[in-house]
Amino acid sequence: MKTDLYVIGIGASAGGLEALTDFISHLPSDLESNACFLVAQHLSPTHRSMLVQILARESSFPVQEAKDGEFLEAGKIYITPPDSDIQVSQNKILLSILFFKFIFCKKSIHSLCFLRDIYLSSANKLI
Repeated sequence: MKTDLYVIGIGASAGGLEALTDFISHLPSDLESNACFLVAQHLSPTHRSMLVQILARESSFPVQEAKDGEFLEAGKIYITPPDSDIQVSQNKILLSILFFKFIFCKKSIHSLCFLRDIYLSSANKLI
């Protein structure tokens, strides 16, 4: 019997590290069988992020940087690279390199402010 994969999208500002680590450290382990998490954080596209390593210390779930073309798996946390936007289509990660690297803004996060959320709406269309 196939179970649905629930994709939980989490967006944070550059100053949201404490909130992210607190949230990740309190995830219930029973989500492991049918849910995964996509994390996108506002960071300079040229910033070397340590978010994967920081969140991995706080989580019982495996944490990894999202890779373009990778299929989502239950029980994992995917971190959007600093220089990319993330979308999901048919259970597959689609990364696009930020065109305006000097703006320091991910469309996938910025659009939350304007209710045009490409990131979360694509997660809604997985199946």
